[in-house]
Amino acid sequence: MTLLNKFTQKPNDPARAFSETPEPDMRWIDLLTGERNCPCCNTPLRDLLSLACSAPEEWYGVNTSQDNDAFHTATGDILTHDFCRIQDRHFVRTVMLLPFHDIESCLILGIWLHLDKLSFDQFYETYPSGEQRAMDMQFGWIPNIIPGYAGPHACCIQPRDGFKRPIIHAALEEDALYGLQLDGMSFEMLITMLEEYGHTGLSDQTG
Repeated sequence: MTLLNKFTQKPNDPARAFSETPEPDMRWIDLLTGERNCPCCNTPLRDLLSLACSAPEEWYGVNTSQDNDAFHTATGDILTHDFCRIQDRHFVRTVMLLPFHDIESCLILGIWLHLDKLSFDQFYETYPSGEQRAMDMQFGWIPNIIPGYAGPHACCIQPRDGFKRPIIHAALEEDALYGLQLDGMSFEMLITMLEEYGHTGLSDQTG
């Protein structure tokens, strides 16, 4: 078998064809498969790719959530695993996915979404069935701080079946999160965000 040298083949030689897709940043591979830990908390770096907010930013009580069943009988402010009420404001727990450049993976943000009462009631009443994917599109606002991305953030909510938390998407093109979800984040952007969430020293360790 003759091996073709790509440096000596003619430009119109079909055998010279090659993928123009750039090589992925190898730091992603190291992050996803390596054994490095965060220098400030000793958490494996790959475990930092899923971050969660325990409550909406304005929640003033303890961050220990109750079972969802408690929401139905509570009369005042309450925080459960998937629902929250603060005075006359209602929230559901959701997931925002921020894809990475060059690699099929993403940063998962577990954040809350403020819904109007009508939308919240519809979501809450259909939740026990585990069948919510067919619900009408709903819109709300993120009540959590996302470091480096000043709010407010209007989002549309994508309910899912099987008791999975709904996925949210930034709704306005002028929102920086909209472009981030569309174009993805670079390795440097991820490290910056993780450091702003309190995982200091990552940029020195990862280069």
